[in-house]
Amino acid sequence: MAVVKTQVDLIGTSGGRVTVTHGTSVESSALDLSTTIGLLITAQVSYGSTAPASLPQVDILTSPDNTNFDTEAFGTEYIPAADATIKQQAIAVGPEIKYSKIKVTNSDATYDIDVWISSVKTTN
Repeated sequence: MAVVKTQVDLIGTSGGRVTVTHGTSVESSALDLSTTIGLLITAQVSYGSTAPASLPQVDILTSPDNTNFDTEAFGTEYIPAADATIKQQAIAVGPEIKYSKIKVTNSDATYDIDVWISSVKTTN
């Protein structure tokens, strides 16, 4: 049986990031992982001339039925920040999840961020 890896944009695209205004969050559509044997999330954040004081938070939310998603994140990562730069971080997600959403929160009180969240699903 052949292993297939498929790239899927979840929030924005590599050429069109989504702006997350300070004090807000953005959430992806649900991702069906029922036939997935591996998932790698890539979070890319672009900062303006001044990086936010609060690090952007990437939450992995899960659901057994594509309706009832976690009220507390299954996993959380914080993306490092630096003035006038782009930071990228990979996040591995285990095969035990059936449905998932990704939520990015910008809790900074002043600065906006631009994000692109992508995934690579491995199926066979």
